[in-house]
Amino acid sequence: MKVIRRERFNFEVYAKSGHSGKMDDVYTDPDKAAQAIYVRGLRECFPTYGIAAEEDGLSIPCTHELNIHFTVDPLDGTRAFIRQQSHGIGTMLSLICSGTVLGAYVGDVMSQEIYGSRPGSRNVWRFDESDRYTKPEKLIVKTSVPFEKRYVLLTDSHYKHSLFTQQLIEPLEHGGLFKGYNVMNGSIGTNMAQLWKSEVAAMVLQPHVETPWDFCPTYGISKKLGLVFCKIDQGSKSLIPYEPLVSPIKRFRPFEVLVVHENYVERMNDKIKKSEL
Repeated sequence: MKVIRRERFNFEVYAKSGHSGKMDDVYTDPDKAAQAIYVRGLRECFPTYGIAAEEDGLSIPCTHELNIHFTVDPLDGTRAFIRQQSHGIGTMLSLICSGTVLGAYVGDVMSQEIYGSRPGSRNVWRFDESDRYTKPEKLIVKTSVPFEKRYVLLTDSHYKHSLFTQQLIEPLEHGGLFKGYNVMNGSIGTNMAQLWKSEVAAMVLQPHVETPWDFCPTYGISKKLGLVFCKIDQGSKSLIPYEPLVSPIKRFRPFEVLVVHENYVERMNDKIKKSEL
């Protein structure tokens, strides 16, 4: 996080190939510098583990007897970084083995907070990197407040979602499930942290190419906190919890997803059924 913060006012921007195969994506000097630090440390300490990292499509095969990989997103929210935002800029790391996220960490570059869980732990912690003497906070997603009194988080405009999803995220007085919605751009990791800290009740993910460096850290932390990924099913007009595939390979997810605590799902589906959305 320090190298990214140090260069946030003085950097070069370069074009790179995006998910479409066109040169419609970007990276910066700090992207490459941060990834080099990650890769050097991981290769020195875990030489037989595979690495899937964003920049240059880095893919180092696993030579360990277990199918074990690190995923690295050195600078998550590059466009937010280029805009010199004061939020929405992160860095993410996860350790995956045979379809399971063993451990994951997400750093918020601007607030200097780190969220994560080590392998073997069932807990998720919130650290303040700017003050090493601050005691870490154990995160627990709070569901005592009804979702009707809380907000849902979007990463794009309301109208860019399917009609059914638009109905779900409408304010309560207009027949939706929530008090209202917030729209945030930038890092998927720092956005998802709003769920982990109980700032919002749920988050909507649009159809997207899921990369291991974006998906694995956020999914691993979310799962340990009792959050579930639900397919927003247009046909049955319901939320269907499912287990996403954890892999070092990127894949396209063709449907919208609501990420929400498991305690909310049944009542949400009951409300959808009764309201005939």
